[in-house]
Amino acid sequence: MLFKQILSLKREAEADLASPGSSQFMDILELPQRSCSEHIVFAKLNSLSLSLSRNMVFLMRPYVYLPLIFLVVFWYYKVKQWSQNTLYYQNSRLNLNLVARCKELQQFQPAFLLTNTWLQSIFASVREIWARNRMSYSITREILRLPDGGQLAVDFQENADLTSESPILLVIPGLTGCTKAGYIRSLLDHTNQGEFRVCVMMNRGCGGVPLTTPLMYCAGWTKDIRFVVDTLHKRWPDSKLYGCGFSLGSNMLTNYVSEQEQALDGFVSVCNPLDLTICARSTSRSWKIVGRLFNKLLRKLVLPHLDMLQTNENLKDVDLKSTLMNCQTVGEFDHHLTARMFGYNSGIHYYTEASCLQRIHNITIPGLFINARDDFVTGNDTTFDEEKFVSNPNLLFCMTQKGSHIGYLQGLKLRQWHPRPIMEYLSHLHHSFQTTTTF
Repeated sequence: MLFKQILSLKREAEADLASPGSSQFMDILELPQRSCSEHIVFAKLNSLSLSLSRNMVFLMRPYVYLPLIFLVVFWYYKVKQWSQNTLYYQNSRLNLNLVARCKELQQFQPAFLLTNTWLQSIFASVREIWARNRMSYSITREILRLPDGGQLAVDFQENADLTSESPILLVIPGLTGCTKAGYIRSLLDHTNQGEFRVCVMMNRGCGGVPLTTPLMYCAGWTKDIRFVVDTLHKRWPDSKLYGCGFSLGSNMLTNYVSEQEQALDGFVSVCNPLDLTICARSTSRSWKIVGRLFNKLLRKLVLPHLDMLQTNENLKDVDLKSTLMNCQTVGEFDHHLTARMFGYNSGIHYYTEASCLQRIHNITIPGLFINARDDFVTGNDTTFDEEKFVSNPNLLFCMTQKGSHIGYLQGLKLRQWHPRPIMEYLSHLHHSFQTTTTF
């Protein structure tokens, strides 16, 4: 900026010298034109420096800089206060050992100016778009054929250091997510060349895979997860198998582990909509743009598969296209399409039956839940019931004060925090199993 001002001053000086009467002035001074222009520039620079010094004197006055310092210090301590996480767990031996070892679970400090839930969510979306073509890892895709004729994709992260006994991590994305989702890429960046064999399961119709059955997926649908888990067990029978779910995928995963005892060796749930009724109510109370965004994502997902879905016995009398276009909220979409597709009587019936909160007591394997209190999707600020988790000795619940819905941006580079506690927990859990086996 200062360089531009200097150039402009020099141009003005040269213009002054070129004006009529300047030659007489030059004759009187008997100085070359270049020297005279430099004198004029330096004179104007001197006046500019005087102006800057007056501004600096104004800024250095106590009634100007003291309030600014106070605001910065106040905001810093507020951010530090918000960074302390709350852990809910029963004092079982395993939980006490994991809490002592997992330092990342103790705090999440949001980016200095991104403490608002909407800012976290918006900048997480911007970060996803910006980093869309920047991948530090390689992926190998495999299409699995399901028993009912359906198909889904599983993306395996390439890692040459793995063995037949390397632990496996099965990742399940959210509502319309796939391997390209920002929060999945953050996790894969963190696990690149690590000790885990990481694979991402995409639900039917997601990830660009054609739908071959008139059935997609929902929160209570666990058959596809069961098939993928069985496939992984058969392929690597000597490996420990862990799961990690995000948003709707975490609800599906929690329902699965509550039904299948010892199918997995441990799991992590991130931003789980524990009660789907409250989740639908929370999203409908949010800004209208949130509901429109979710509907846009669902329409983009369902529209290519309308012909196949129309053959579903429960949807034959429904005009899918007009119904899809008329839905304004996720609740309406679930009531008119999801619930009927899977044989539920209504959207409320679907939410009641598919919510994983009612099955928390059935979980018999170690599990970590990470949710944000300011999550505008899950509604954790008023509905969290800690007793359901504390009563189960296998579970550890981490409630962050900030983070929004899978935002968790921190630092100047706005990196996502959630991959570190996920992998820290699973790594310590896996090594605790190895220690037990050794002794």
